[in-house]
Amino acid sequence: MSLLTVRKTEPRLFALARWALPLTCWLTPVASSAQPQHTVTCREAKDADGNPAITLENRFVRLTFSPHYGGRASSCYVKATKRELCYGGEYGGLFVDHWSKFPWPSALFELPYQYELPPGNDQQRSTHLWVTAEGKKLPKASNAHDDPGLWGLRVEKIITLFADRPTILVKSGITNPTKEARNAGLYMQHCFYLGGDYDWETYYRPSTTGVEVMRVRKSGEANKGKDWVREPTAGWTATRDDKTNDGLVFVLDYNYLRELYNSGATAEWFLDPVVIPAGGEWWTEYIVVPAKGFKGFTYSSRRLLADVSAQRTKDGLQVTHTVASSWDPLGDVKLKTSILTLKDRKPLASQGTTIKSVGYDPRSGQVVLKGSLPPKVVLRTEASGDGWTESYESFYDSTAAGLKTQENMGMAPLAVTGSAEDTYSIKRPRKIKQFNKPDFNTIPKAGAGPLKVLLMYGLYTHTYHIEESLKPLGLSSLKISDAPDNGAEYFPGTYDELFSYHAVILSDVHSKSLGDVALEMLSDYVANGGGVLWLGGPGTYGHGEFEETAALSILPVNLLGGFDMKWEPKGWELSPSAANHPILGGVSFAQHPMAYWVHRAEAKKDAAVILNAGPQPGLVLQTIGKGRVAAFMPGPLGEAQPGQTAFWNWEGWPELVRNLVTWIAKREATP
Repeated sequence: MSLLTVRKTEPRLFALARWALPLTCWLTPVASSAQPQHTVTCREAKDADGNPAITLENRFVRLTFSPHYGGRASSCYVKATKRELCYGGEYGGLFVDHWSKFPWPSALFELPYQYELPPGNDQQRSTHLWVTAEGKKLPKASNAHDDPGLWGLRVEKIITLFADRPTILVKSGITNPTKEARNAGLYMQHCFYLGGDYDWETYYRPSTTGVEVMRVRKSGEANKGKDWVREPTAGWTATRDDKTNDGLVFVLDYNYLRELYNSGATAEWFLDPVVIPAGGEWWTEYIVVPAKGFKGFTYSSRRLLADVSAQRTKDGLQVTHTVASSWDPLGDVKLKTSILTLKDRKPLASQGTTIKSVGYDPRSGQVVLKGSLPPKVVLRTEASGDGWTESYESFYDSTAAGLKTQENMGMAPLAVTGSAEDTYSIKRPRKIKQFNKPDFNTIPKAGAGPLKVLLMYGLYTHTYHIEESLKPLGLSSLKISDAPDNGAEYFPGTYDELFSYHAVILSDVHSKSLGDVALEMLSDYVANGGGVLWLGGPGTYGHGEFEETAALSILPVNLLGGFDMKWEPKGWELSPSAANHPILGGVSFAQHPMAYWVHRAEAKKDAAVILNAGPQPGLVLQTIGKGRVAAFMPGPLGEAQPGQTAFWNWEGWPELVRNLVTWIAKREATP
């Protein structure tokens, strides 16, 4: 049974007409007039080289697509500003696809796409482009990154324009028509100039330190700010030209967002890899909003674009709000502004205002919050309209008010300075993905035959000698999946496939390698009878960023934050802390095995500590639901002192590994 919904067979054009419907699930649309005054058109032609060219056009923008070269939009003309955004040459264009497991460029960048124009009407038209990944299609001189493990997957995108809306709707997906599950993710690239070149471009990205700002200067001032935002806190990214105030805002699904990136003239984002079962599919949506008149961006959603700026006055703080619609006109927007203390977010003052008739052009309003205020405060805005409410924060530092740049007067300084107590920070929200789960009582479980084990293989797994240790068990299968941080090469794509394994070993595997879908599946696997063995290393536990993931439910320890792996050059001895446990049967400690790097953690209330590593837990076991889990806390790193034996070279290590696997698979070893 599949975790993801499998598409039923239906005529493609009928399916696309259904997919391209307006986003009624996002918002309640404003009723259209009985006699629409504007239309959207779609037409096919040939470019100067005789290649197909598809043009979508409404009263706001004109998009021209080049299916033969990555299916990108090679032209985006914004009518309000009379500007062509896509720069020429082989690198320009919007809606460029890549595989997220590679740095730029991946094979999708150059592949020729197929296309069709789904049925529509003069109020809504789309173009659908797709390609099936195959290495033989790449140009001979290509330097694009490719992986045969991705061949056979179909990457698709549907771009839709609406007659009376400037916003562009994009639906991107991966379909797996092959006979085996695949692990894949996309990264999107948009290459453009807002002001005719990349000079004076400013980028805005939501991060754990506020809105991260990067300024690009071709001459004069040096570029400032980070190109990467590794921990985005919301699903949007925006670009603005400082001289013209032209802008582009991209609003995407935060729940699948991994990283944001900008260079001199690009807006890019990497998505989490997902497991796509045989015959299954995965889709995401994002919107592109041409914006004008904004002097910065504090917040963006599929409803609202907003900027907040502030200025100290003799009476208090004057706050200016600028808002516009990103989808349908909003009418009157109420704004409540609250000033909070930086450290504990205690309210100091609040004031409300209403901005009338908010549409696609920005409108501004001001409030003055009076009183004596600390030099650094948090501004919280609650925006509301007819049946909706959204809120967002910004940071004001009056000590930087002499600087006239938006990044120092508004959301966050370019360089975070000061102690943790006087630095603005926000916690990254947990991602929430949609899962289509089966009735677990109907799924066939691994039987009583020879053991079948899945080993997720991290950077230092070879030191653990897992394969050699398990050979005496007479395994029917030992499936090994390489699992670097940018995505495991394999993970079962269906619950049926996952439950066919008696045990899963996660050896020095980072949470980003597995992704949220695999972690959710593993938590269900354990709860319904599966067994998981965790092994330490620099890529797991706190180092592996498992906080705020579904993995916490199948860890027998409470993590103590990031970078939890501690070094002891003299070593900590592994010693039994529970007598006569089946896992210790036949295991001799006569060599006094030593660990040199150990993850610090606390055993959960219902867990059992079987081994100690010096003063801290070394091996922790727990029964969770119908399944079993074990966590080995030392990592396979360090150098043995003269006369010492590192645990991975210890004679008892292979026996301990076998006993652990047979225990989590509910086949206890005999002492």
